[in-house]
Amino acid sequence: MTLADYLRRAAQEPLQWSVADCCTFGADWFVARGHPDPMAAWRGRYDSMAGALRFIVNGGGLAALCAEGFRSIGLEPHAMPLAAGDVGVVLRETEDGTHEVVGIYGGERWVTRGLRGLEAGPADHVKVWRP
Repeated sequence: MTLADYLRRAAQEPLQWSVADCCTFGADWFVARGHPDPMAAWRGRYDSMAGALRFIVNGGGLAALCAEGFRSIGLEPHAMPLAAGDVGVVLRETEDGTHEVVGIYGGERWVTRGLRGLEAGPADHVKVWRP
């Protein structure tokens, strides 16, 4: 599956916590590329925004959780995004401040899944993984 195909499909999926949200967005891209699911141990563990936030806080933060999930499938983080399709924890501005979210690097911008659907724009990365 190409990144463009994946993004078109993801854009059609409504937000559903633990199924189609910020975290599953990056994990599902890795699965589409033939990797094991880095979120396999966590799917279904939350079903609301409040539950997702509790899960992230209890897990030590989004970057720590992602690092653990990607490490579980044999991947270590990289310093910088190099190619379209890299997945990262990035900092995005929202109505209520700056937040860590999972994004997919499109080559020039990061694509993220938010409450309003997929959004693309510049973002600072915290950690990056390559499929």
